[in-house]
Amino acid sequence: MPPSFVIAGAPRAGTTWLYRNLEGHPDVFLTPNKEPRFYAVEEADHLAFAGPGDERWLSHLVQDRAGYEALYEGARQGQLRGEASSDYLYRSRTAADRLHREVPEARLIFILRDPAHRAYSNWLQHVQHGREPLSFAEALNAEEERIERGWAWWWHYARRGYYAEQLEPFLDAFPHEQVLILLHDDLRRDPRQLLAQVCRFLEIEPIVGERAEQRHNQSLVPRSPTHARVRRLVRPAAAASAAVLPKGAEERLRRWFQGKTLGPTISDADYLRLRRIFTADMTRLAGITGLDLSAWLG
Repeated sequence: MPPSFVIAGAPRAGTTWLYRNLEGHPDVFLTPNKEPRFYAVEEADHLAFAGPGDERWLSHLVQDRAGYEALYEGARQGQLRGEASSDYLYRSRTAADRLHREVPEARLIFILRDPAHRAYSNWLQHVQHGREPLSFAEALNAEEERIERGWAWWWHYARRGYYAEQLEPFLDAFPHEQVLILLHDDLRRDPRQLLAQVCRFLEIEPIVGERAEQRHNQSLVPRSPTHARVRRLVRPAAAASAAVLPKGAEERLRRWFQGKTLGPTISDADYLRLRRIFTADMTRLAGITGLDLSAWLG
């Protein structure tokens, strides 16, 4: 039971939002494991990553065919079958070849985000979960060393932003009418319109109601990596002692522990640094896709 369609990336660009909006559609069945990543690796590959928390990444990987096909067992006759693995875009050489060989009629959906903002959002997510001890600039400096040491793909903040290079294997393998490329900018501007575009592409009835207004995987992060580490260490003791603290002190403690906010925007220096890195690829991306990327290149 191969997939009828795949939401194939990019990460931190709206793939979870699209998955959540489609999963309740009566004509669609989505795998309960949102990111099986089956087509990103060969069954014979022996993956072992060295970064903090990478075992969690591996625990979601479905590498055997029987396990992957079992994810679709709940699909009803006539439903489109789909999954959402954002690593397919980054692992395009492997994924495009396998998808074309095994499911040549599948439709592919990509949502792309300004690569500098995408990289920063990726970093924010790791700070949120307490895995990233470095500042964004420091993490960019450490990226190549981390890759050499075998850290998982989700640590490749900058490397994952070369969209033209990553899309070309899919565009070479699949007819263009089977590939839909969307922009995160349009998702932010008009989510209902973008969702309607996806439904037309999949040839299913449009989704109505308020679901298209919902957002998922927002980068709600502690004030800093240090704040995240300290909070994890002292939260149990703070929870136990809050009841005996004076009212004012208890309230200040509560605000500190709940003091999450949307992460600050990327600094001008970091943005310009990444803009220089990505300009050539973004220009190439605009050429091969016809997308208006003036907001990214301006």
